[in-house]
Amino acid sequence: MCMYYRLLRYTAKWSQPFTDYFINTVHSRIDKLGAWKLRAHGLESLTTNQSEGFNTVLKRLNDWKEVPVDIMALSLFRLSTFHTTEIK
Repeated sequence: MCMYYRLLRYTAKWSQPFTDYFINTVHSRIDKLGAWKLRAHGLESLTTNQSEGFNTVLKRLNDWKEVPVDIMALSLFRLSTFHTTEIK
């Protein structure tokens, strides 16, 4: 089924304010927002639980058999920068 007709099916069930929001804000960027964009980077799922996300990253780093020190340091630096920004 054409994407346009699927969108029409969904918008028929949504409230007008949400439909306006979706069309004006989300629809033009949907190809960048979907979880399917993560698959290209080897990620199969995502979470909004920050501690779960942090633990997942640490587990993946721990699972590497050989990790160059610069990659490990850069990964941990970016993690700490992200979480510091979230706290601020």
